[in-house]
Amino acid sequence: MSVDILRRCSLSDAKQFEDGERQMVLAGMVMARVRSDDTEASIGLADAIRDGLLNLGDRTSPVESLLALEAALAEVYVNQGNAVRSNEHVQRMLPQLHRGIRAEWRNRVLGIAAASFAIDGDHVAAEQMIAEIRVLEAEQGWGDERVEYMQAVAEAILGLTSMDAARVRAILPRARSLVRSEPTALSLVRLIEALNAFVEGDLTATLVRAGRVAQGTDQPNGPSMVRTCALGLKAIAHVMRGSPAQAVAMLRDVPLPGMHFMCLAMIRSSAYLVLGEYRGARGATDDCLRMKVVHSRWTLPATLLRRAVANMRLGNVESAVREALEALEYTGRLDPSFGLMLVPTQDLLDLGRLLLSRDRSLAPRLRIVLERMRSIPSPVAPEFSLPVLSQRERLIAHHLRSDNSYRQIADGLHVTISTVKSQASAVLKKVGASSREDAVQRLEKSGFYEL
Repeated sequence: MSVDILRRCSLSDAKQFEDGERQMVLAGMVMARVRSDDTEASIGLADAIRDGLLNLGDRTSPVESLLALEAALAEVYVNQGNAVRSNEHVQRMLPQLHRGIRAEWRNRVLGIAAASFAIDGDHVAAEQMIAEIRVLEAEQGWGDERVEYMQAVAEAILGLTSMDAARVRAILPRARSLVRSEPTALSLVRLIEALNAFVEGDLTATLVRAGRVAQGTDQPNGPSMVRTCALGLKAIAHVMRGSPAQAVAMLRDVPLPGMHFMCLAMIRSSAYLVLGEYRGARGATDDCLRMKVVHSRWTLPATLLRRAVANMRLGNVESAVREALEALEYTGRLDPSFGLMLVPTQDLLDLGRLLLSRDRSLAPRLRIVLERMRSIPSPVAPEFSLPVLSQRERLIAHHLRSDNSYRQIADGLHVTISTVKSQASAVLKKVGASSREDAVQRLEKSGFYEL
């Protein structure tokens, strides 16, 4: 069946087929919606199948029919960032690999398993799946000219997590080969190109390429998860190059993806840390803490680390220690490089000293973290740091940007003109400005008005 026909098919249409054929048709229906980025429809169909409206688990059906449906459902939830559900289907598929299925199906199952484990933060298991794929490739003599879509997703996640430029560089030409057989993979390829520029340290190219993916320039109907990841990567590049306020402004009001697979809140928190806005850094991740049980474990430790730094700077020492220890627990199965990125080095060092002062037995694990810190570039400090202004001074600072005179500002705030002049003078002194216009320019460069 064609993709258009499969997209128009309903559950009642699928009931007309026998078990094995029905599962293949259902798999095609699901994948047609996934590949056309009809997220709501793909999740609705997947949920309906899972809820038992049609028979999912008939073990008398051909094994490849079962795998086709299980793999399609798993991919829906991988694209949603819901590792809990995708892993359920992965665990149903993996035991079937010994049943003499074709190499192509083994490859697909292993690729989906790798991607599911990667977004779940179990990168040891993801690496095991990748290792099995490479053994299979060698057995089949496939060489390096092909890759399964979900394997490319997994390799990209693992490459970013470890900041492994060689790994990302190696997967890029293989991902490009996907487009010949699967045109909908174009946005994924463009994202990996942006990621390649990032791990190579070319932030300008990262901003341009990630921006094109996020805007859908090359593939308007590309997967929404890919576009969200591109937006996150673009924001990360802004923070790294010393423009954290731009990252905060860019991510404002952007809906967070399910399970925070690409946790935009964590990136906003990073930007606030670089700006020295510790209350903002903590507040940006409040929702992450509330949803912690279902939060993606890939980005959760990075989120906890940022909260720990913010709480440490705010004097909430016990909260800082608790969150830092929880983040440290993930280092066994997850490379800490991604979590360390975007956090000012001095903040990390001070947090490490705090932990050591509480428990000297943490030294070996902290030593591993310190070693990884040395290989991760630190974000560039903003050209102008945000001034520490009182609430009233912040209000006056915003009014300074207007065309209103001091008299008009005073009338609007129902205060005397001398009060406005006094508070404006305090703002100028704190930002090191000689005039109102100079103060506004410095505040703009510091990102004050963006926040």
